[in-house]
Amino acid sequence: EADMAADTYMYYMEEAIGRLDVTGKALDIGTGNGILLELLNARGFSIVKGVEPSKEAINSAPEKRKSWIIEGIFNESDFSANSFDLICCFMTMEHVKDPKILSRSVLNLLKPGGIFVTVAHDYQSIINKILGKNSPIIDIEHMQIFSKKSMTDLLTSCGYVDVGIKSISNRYPITYWTRLLPLPNIFKTLILRMIKLTGMSNLNIAINVGNMMSIARKKNE
Repeated sequence: EADMAADTYMYYMEEAIGRLDVTGKALDIGTGNGILLELLNARGFSIVKGVEPSKEAINSAPEKRKSWIIEGIFNESDFSANSFDLICCFMTMEHVKDPKILSRSVLNLLKPGGIFVTVAHDYQSIINKILGKNSPIIDIEHMQIFSKKSMTDLLTSCGYVDVGIKSISNRYPITYWTRLLPLPNIFKTLILRMIKLTGMSNLNIAINVGNMMSIARKKNE
């Protein structure tokens, strides 16, 4: 699932990466097992770094990726100013106590013209409006929830330019989506058995589940 999520993110930010003058150095905040770092490295970023507080996530990474990951909470002072072409922060902004501090730190670390890309839940998306308080984004671990407007306001107030936000669809196997259905387990088990019998277990489906990607740029000096 982490691999497929990373593939989705790479697909949606390909246009932004293509606009960079240089694909030299990238940072991923909340990198998990570092799968995105590997994809960025394959895309042409010669230096990739990740920050991840979960030791369990880091231990699950292949040895190659472990050398790219710093264990702990993101701290601006761990990196040099004006040194990154791209900084990513996917499904992490909700867990940050003060997103403005993080966004300003990222701005300081980006080279002029560098790009900051985030993925977060959109609480004003159709599915989250329908689910209301039953939406999974209403979670004790989420210190923030965002809309496209509030994310735009955040990034603009921090000094970013060319801020653009778009809804994205996540692609996962049909079995994954089935497990998320709000049905009793007995019904989900029956559906999963039918899927297996029909040979559709590996069928991947893209669904908009209320996530959004924001892309913002640091001004050229």
